[in-house]
Amino acid sequence: MTISDEQVAHDKAIAFAQATLLKDIEESEIQQSHGARKHHASILEQLDAFNYTYVEALKFFTEQKNRY
Repeated sequence: MTISDEQVAHDKAIAFAQATLLKDIEESEIQQSHGARKHHASILEQLDAFNYTYVEALKFFTEQKNRY
């Protein structure tokens, strides 16, 4: 049984999105607060951050195939 290139790209994209999610949320909270009271990201903002990162990572890993 072989794993398709698409499945490998998907698995890498999920791992990357999970690994970078907290950093992305923290950066978003800092940018939105502008030194004022800290903005806490809603669940929808967190999902948007994860989805965006996943989609971009999936495109990247699909194009790169075996490089990473």
